[in-house]
Amino acid sequence: MQSELDLLKQRVIELEGENAKLRETIKEKDEYVKLRDAELNNRIADLERSAEEHAESARQSQTENAELRTRVTKLEQKETRVITSEQEASSTKDISPPIEDFCFDKEDSISVSQREAEPKSLEEKEEDEFVDSMYKEQVGKEIIRNIKEKLRDQSAMSSKINPVIETSHDHKTIQSEPQTSTQN
Repeated sequence: MQSELDLLKQRVIELEGENAKLRETIKEKDEYVKLRDAELNNRIADLERSAEEHAESARQSQTENAELRTRVTKLEQKETRVITSEQEASSTKDISPPIEDFCFDKEDSISVSQREAEPKSLEEKEEDEFVDSMYKEQVGKEIIRNIKEKLRDQSAMSSKINPVIETSHDHKTIQSEPQTSTQN
């Protein structure tokens, strides 16, 4: 019986050792899980913040896009009106005096030059700047096209004139002239 008691005591000691090891493993895993949860919670918070910032940025972009579409539409309408009025003005040659100088009653009416002196809204100024930049760009492209045409014409003219080419090789001068082919 003593031996059984000793065996049971030994078994209890072994089980207590295993319990201590298991408790240590559980404690380590709990610490790991807590750290991992904290990391994941931080990551989730960062992602939520990023998503909110992205959503706000998208809303701002949509607002800006809508505003830009509106401005472009207005500018296109204004450009169409300007082109139409220029076409009308060029098609009908007006021999009347300039509008700036024409007034019905000097006291009651405002001339065009005075109206132009009135302050413009920021939007009108931006529209004017846009139309001016488009016109300047168009004129610049036309100038470049004209220059290219002139250069092309000049190079065509210079290629028709084949000058005598002199080359020197080992102190001998060789002249090469264009050969003319004669066909009979």
